[in-house]
Amino acid sequence: MKVSTKFFTIALLLLFARNTEAQEYSTGIGIRGGYITPGLTVKHFINEHAAIEGIIGSRWHGFSITALYEMHKDGALGIDNLDWQYGAGAHLGYYNGYYYYYYKNGTYYTREKGNVAAIGINGIFGLEYKFQEIPFTLSFDFMPYFDFTYRGTGFIDAGLSFRYVF
Repeated sequence: MKVSTKFFTIALLLLFARNTEAQEYSTGIGIRGGYITPGLTVKHFINEHAAIEGIIGSRWHGFSITALYEMHKDGALGIDNLDWQYGAGAHLGYYNGYYYYYYKNGTYYTREKGNVAAIGINGIFGLEYKFQEIPFTLSFDFMPYFDFTYRGTGFIDAGLSFRYVF
């Protein structure tokens, strides 16, 4: 299935979803698609408007673990069930240097010997839609990050998450 077909299907689901009172949930487990941090995601609310999220990702023949503290604000864009989400956190990653890309002096480099450890900070800003009639959420976010180790580089990742909630 092409990416455009997937996004069209998701857009239709959002269009036909009922705009009624938001479904309350405490935990969500699902997948996140993104360039830098695709993987499994778990979000757990610690109070009505604050959650912690963990992402276990796989990229560049390695893995990463990201932990985020997020705030949620109801009624984004005047739409019921749509929340703003924003917050910050940190990540730890371990990658095969041959596949790990980095940017220096206007050039992307790919061939490094040995493995790469990445430790850094993350931000997150996006939207989350809670389906009323089915136990799922759909979120789109931007996640800028900065690595303190390995060349001290930063990037902005965008991702789409789909979670089963309970």
